[in-house]
Amino acid sequence: AAPAEQAAPQPEPAPEKEPETEPQPAPQPAHTPESEGEMGVTVDITEKSGSVEESVSYEIRVPALEGAGNGAAAINAYYEGVANKLHDMAYGEVYEQALDRHAVLERGGECTVERNDGKLLSVRRSVAVYEMQPGTGELNVGVQYSEFTETFDVETGGLLTPGDIFDAEQAVYTERLVDNVRRYIREHPGSDSPGSVYWRPEWETLAAERFDPNRFYLTRDAYVVLYEEGELGEGMGTDEFHIPWRQLADILKIEV
Repeated sequence: AAPAEQAAPQPEPAPEKEPETEPQPAPQPAHTPESEGEMGVTVDITEKSGSVEESVSYEIRVPALEGAGNGAAAINAYYEGVANKLHDMAYGEVYEQALDRHAVLERGGECTVERNDGKLLSVRRSVAVYEMQPGTGELNVGVQYSEFTETFDVETGGLLTPGDIFDAEQAVYTERLVDNVRRYIREHPGSDSPGSVYWRPEWETLAAERFDPNRFYLTRDAYVVLYEEGELGEGMGTDEFHIPWRQLADILKIEV
């Protein structure tokens, strides 16, 4: 007998039209490789991730330069050492903390290239340890948080200090930098409106007492001074101060 004919499939009803929403921007990578100027080198962010049993997970991010010369090789060697140290700490110190706290910890951080013009490379890094919220996989409690900055001479790979940047005694450039921090606070006193800055009453004294000359990074437009979070006040931007190069022009040793 001939097989029974099957009914032709009916088209599925069109789905109801969802309400239109505004287009969302595509997510951007954490860092776009940079190559600036004729002498510029490409800087990317490399990542090493893994876990220590079920107690610790880690993501280690450090810069990696692609460029010829001893300078690039020396800078890459420096950050390879940083990455190895953070890796060892994940298997040592952080793992022991996880066992002591009976918690799952994650070590992570961010890494940003603040300046790369082929002559100067300035990097800002953060390293953090977080506790995972049980049952959700979400980060819950910050156990540790530290910020680091490095500025290099790209040609030689040498790590620069303020003494390499300023043609002046430490007391002279320190006074100039602190004076600029104080000037900024005077010009931005904050208010009682939501989201405003609340400076500590003794901010003027603390600006000098808590100043650390080695906590800095460079941009194309400014020399940036860093303080520990909460040292001078609360609110966005209270831990870093961008001092325009024109305020420092007469005491600079480098070309900016």
